[in-house]
Amino acid sequence: MTTLLKIISTSTILFSYLVCLCCSTITHSDPTILTGLIPSYDENSTPFPDALKCYVCSGPNNSNCMEEVFNAFCPKGKHFCRTEHYFNASSGASVEVRKTCAEHIECSEIRIGCFATTDSNVKKCSTCCDWTWCNPDVPTNASTAIFATKPTLIENSSSNLLVSSTNFLFFMLCTCFIFVQR
Repeated sequence: MTTLLKIISTSTILFSYLVCLCCSTITHSDPTILTGLIPSYDENSTPFPDALKCYVCSGPNNSNCMEEVFNAFCPKGKHFCRTEHYFNASSGASVEVRKTCAEHIECSEIRIGCFATTDSNVKKCSTCCDWTWCNPDVPTNASTAIFATKPTLIENSSSNLLVSSTNFLFFMLCTCFIFVQR
């Protein structure tokens, strides 16, 4: 019986050591961004309909962050990819980059854009988007710190046109205008 306990005890210590060893390779990443991610084993299956994949990582700059990207699906309820970029306000040099799966509230209008932080030398720009792998870049100004929606594919008899919702509305208004002119 004591031999069995020694084997179990030794196995537990060995297992704990291996877990610590494996986890130490990702200690620079923010563990909160990993919560709920669903592992991706192949490109042909998804854990649920409309499952989303985002670049999920954390690092001192975009290059370092993207080196540690996790290939996983976002959990249910997280329908957006969010990127937060903290950078030196005068030089533009990155201080920290965080890429996560996000809920709607995290991508609300008041949370998207560029903002001052408590450190007067650091500025924060945040962006969200709603399609798989849509967040490879970091926002650096008001033009790139936006909420981006997935482009819509519209069938045309001569070709396929890829347009955003705004362009589609403009297209419809122009079409109506042409018919009114006739």
